[in-house]
Amino acid sequence: MLALQFLKTQRNLLSKCYLFKPNNFSPVLRNISTSPRWMSVTHNPNNLDKYLLVWMKKYPSVKDVPNTVSPAVMEKARNLARIKICIYLMVLTAVIYVGMIYSGKQAAKRGESVTKMHNAWVQEQKDKK
Repeated sequence: MLALQFLKTQRNLLSKCYLFKPNNFSPVLRNISTSPRWMSVTHNPNNLDKYLLVWMKKYPSVKDVPNTVSPAVMEKARNLARIKICIYLMVLTAVIYVGMIYSGKQAAKRGESVTKMHNAWVQEQKDKK
């Protein structure tokens, strides 16, 4: 019963939603959406963007990157850089995990354990008092 009432309420709320049409927006928003700056078909890369374009081998050097680049090329370079960075971080994490496993096994061979370290610390604290 409660679920049915909830669905009816949702349906009523959705049917009463305001439909935004272009003439419903404030004049400020209309001016922003039609200004040439917002409708630009080129991207002005900053230093990081230029470095990413060179790293993704779109251009041979930072000096060769033009002042304007198409947004599609820039977005593709950013996505590829994001993927490469994620892969590098995954490999680094796996290497660290393997190193920690190796370190733990070596400590176990030496007879070290967290319990022994804790007991030694507790004994040290008791001796201080």
